[in-house]
Amino acid sequence: MKVILQYFMMIGLSILGILGILQLGKSLEAPASVGGVWSVQWADLAPAISACPSIAFGAESAELTVSQSGKELLITFRDANHTTFLGRLQGLTIEARAKHNPDLYLQATVDRQAEPDQLQGRLASSQCASATSLSGRRQGHLPSLTGEH
Repeated sequence: MKVILQYFMMIGLSILGILGILQLGKSLEAPASVGGVWSVQWADLAPAISACPSIAFGAESAELTVSQSGKELLITFRDANHTTFLGRLQGLTIEARAKHNPDLYLQATVDRQAEPDQLQGRLASSQCASATSLSGRRQGHLPSLTGEH
């Protein structure tokens, strides 16, 4: 009889533990998916570059790739230097700093209601007062390890 009671206590505690974990996890929410290829247009790029050479993107439009792992982002521009930003997603806001020039930063907000997804933001340098605005559209999603589309 003692063995049967121990068995039921072990099973009961395991079930209670699982139910507790499930209850705690109910409020967890996955971050929004912003990964993929984006086409970006710059506003007022020439004045920003002349006022701040560290904002050196050669064309009025660019393409960038966003790789995402949870809230962490790796943003790579397809420019001559393959400028890379390391960033974080807070809700639908992207905040990132250039990997090789931490003074250069990118701030953008993603609009998931638009079809395709769109973003609005700015590229600036903490060394300059000048900044350039950007707007973009998602061209496609990157394959996801979680199966999300």
